[in-house]
Amino acid sequence: MSLVARHARLLLCLGLCLHGASCTRLPEAPEPPQRAEIPRGFRREATTKYAGFWTVGFETSAFVPCGSSETWWLSATNESTLPEQLKAVAGREVFSSRGNVHLVYLEAIGRLSEPGHFGHLGAYPRDLQVSVAKVVRLPSPTDCVSHK
Repeated sequence: MSLVARHARLLLCLGLCLHGASCTRLPEAPEPPQRAEIPRGFRREATTKYAGFWTVGFETSAFVPCGSSETWWLSATNESTLPEQLKAVAGREVFSSRGNVHLVYLEAIGRLSEPGHFGHLGAYPRDLQVSVAKVVRLPSPTDCVSHK
């Protein structure tokens, strides 16, 4: 093969390589399986069912579980429909600065944080992150009776 032919072949191979043809590529690593992001400070265990009373309003999201005197900050995951459910019960937007405070009975599936400082001004010892709200309604005298 002549020198000109070698150079032409080399340039052709180089051109093909630059365009992605006939180059050996390493296989791409497979994407890791997607799993729900667990926020820092939260347990990795499966979510748990909680029931109790939720007071919600401007800078307030206080949840008192049935049978407990502790008050936790309550937040909703991005997948949760809790804000819409609460709005349906309250009849209007409740996360406003108008001073409206609402008390509802809540049964939900969520993940409880490790002890820390959560919520407005870090005033709550734990954060309950709700992923699924099963029951959101006005409280009744029989709420929490079966949960004691």
